[in-house]
Amino acid sequence: MGYNMKTSILSVSAITAAFFMTSPNAMANFSIGQSGVVVSATTGEAHIAVKNLGSQEILLFASESEDETKAIAGRSLFMLSPPISKLKPGESQVVRIFLKDKTISKEMLGRLRFQELTSEPNNKTKTIINSSYNIAAVARPAALVENPEPWKGLKIENSNGGVSLKNDSLYVVRLMKTVKFNDSGKVKSINITNGFILPGQDIKFDTISYASLKSVEISPVSTTASILPPYTITN
Repeated sequence: MGYNMKTSILSVSAITAAFFMTSPNAMANFSIGQSGVVVSATTGEAHIAVKNLGSQEILLFASESEDETKAIAGRSLFMLSPPISKLKPGESQVVRIFLKDKTISKEMLGRLRFQELTSEPNNKTKTIINSSYNIAAVARPAALVENPEPWKGLKIENSNGGVSLKNDSLYVVRLMKTVKFNDSGKVKSINITNGFILPGQDIKFDTISYASLKSVEISPVSTTASILPPYTITN
């Protein structure tokens, strides 16, 4: 049987409407089991546990943040199931994350969104979002072994007299946005736009002299979003 987009949209609307007609008035929130996830092409899926910590039933919406993922990876990478869950206070739900393409040859990065919808106190017809999470998800090729320290593969290169920080590995490197440069004994800090360097990508720093650069210090971030001790790359 084919997928009927119109029927799906109407069903979602009906579920949401019915929920807000019967939901009691109280604030609610939820937690997720981790702040980042790796989905390996070996199994094609991963999962995240979500728990309702509040005092009322909630509707949980789980999905890929498609616009963000496409901006990073150039295409949609993941599908989440179930997309909608109704959780009573204290209840948990396991959300499955499926990798759409198991033939990828390098790690790819996307974003996932989890949102809790409730009714506003004294106004059950108005929808509000009490809690939401937007987390990173890394897609890993089946043939690529886990590398817990991919940032150790970063290289410093000469870029027309300036500095380039290059990731020529097959792994996604996540890092804090502040990068420190030891330039002839003087420490200079520069904020980068994104907290990641994708496979084959480099970040150029034209204001830093390659000739006088001694080292670069970064603060790596793990796949589960833990900030790790600083790592120094010598020139």
